[in-house]
Amino acid sequence: MSSTIDKNRNHYIERLNKVFDYIDENIESEFNLDDLSKTSNFSKFHFSRVFNAMVGETPFEFIQRIKLERANILLRLKPNLTITEIAYESGFNDLSVFSRQFTYHFKTSPTAFRKQKIQKSNISQTIFSKLNTFVLNLKNITKWNN
Repeated sequence: MSSTIDKNRNHYIERLNKVFDYIDENIESEFNLDDLSKTSNFSKFHFSRVFNAMVGETPFEFIQRIKLERANILLRLKPNLTITEIAYESGFNDLSVFSRQFTYHFKTSPTAFRKQKIQKSNISQTIFSKLNTFVLNLKNITKWNN
């Protein structure tokens, strides 16, 4: 019986992985339950239950989170992009919706988040530079003692 459960579970995982791929390839699109359930070859109702049980959130909560996490990464890695460009590249069609959702999820606005990450980045670079200088000085002291 355990092997039957494992087979079903693996089969469900394969189907959900197809949905994850579909979402990733089409993140800038609008999603609906029909398309997601067709991708998984489940009925809408069964897809919703399986997705929620295995992922721990609804399909639309998952999509929203993925979009926000993508925006988070873009804010860090592409400082040359505007907040509007990041919103659209992350799959949001409305800047105010993006800002509101980002602020709710990360407890800070996209602009403040970007500034905070840049400041922390500069601080860490300064600390690294000072640490590097300290290590070089320590090496010189060691040489002088020998």
